[in-house]
Order: sequence, then C-alpha cells, then structure tokens
Amino acid sequence: MIAISWAKLHALMFDTIVVETHPAASRLAVPHSFKPNLSVKHAAVASLIAFARIFLGALLFAFWGTYTLVVLSRIQNPLLRFTAVLFLIPLFPVLGVLLMVGISSAVRWLVRLSRLAKRSSVGG
Repeated sequence: MIAISWAKLHALMFDTIVVETHPAASRLAVPHSFKPNLSVKHAAVASLIAFARIFLGALLFAFWGTYTLVVLSRIQNPLLRFTAVLFLIPLFPVLGVLLMVGISSAVRWLVRLSRLAKRSSVGG
C-alpha cells in the first residue's frame, strides 16, 4: 500500500516552481517564412502579397458558398443534389490551391519583370 499524506500531495501539486530560461518572446510562434533582414520596401511588398492572398481567398470562399447554395437550391432531385455536393465540395480546395499558386506565380512574374526593368535601365 502506498502511503501519501496531504502534505506530500500538496507539495507535488502546488509547490512546483518553473524557472524559465528563455525570454517570453521566444515562446511566440514565428512564421516559417519570417525574414528578419527585410528592408521596409520588401516587408511592405510581402505584407501586400499576404493581404492579397487573404482577400482573394475570402472572395473565393464568399462566391463559392453563395453560388453553391444557389445551384443546390435549384436542383429538385435529392440524388442529383447529393451528386452535385460530392462534386462541388472537393472542387473548392482545388480552386483555393489554384488561386494561391496563381498569386505566387504572378508575384514571381512581377519580380522577374521588375528585375529586367532594372537591368535595362542600368545598362542603357
């Protein structure tokens, strides 16, 4: 039989002192794409790209939800409605991924275009 007194139980539960060896800011989540050496211009561009992704993703979600409900409300046959749901639900993440890939490729194209403009202005 194990003999545990209230004093031992209280000491185990409440007398534990945690000494932090790290500053509190180190516990905060840092995004995987965090770049501490960005200039103000590059940070502004990165934040605009993030805003574009959020805004366009929200627009996609809003239009997709609205028009999915419109389509489903016009289908009277329950079997056809279920088939439409089976088709429409997996299509939404595919369109979301395509949107994000499209934004990334547009950003790469704009960066490449700006680099070519800088080279032509410096060389000419």
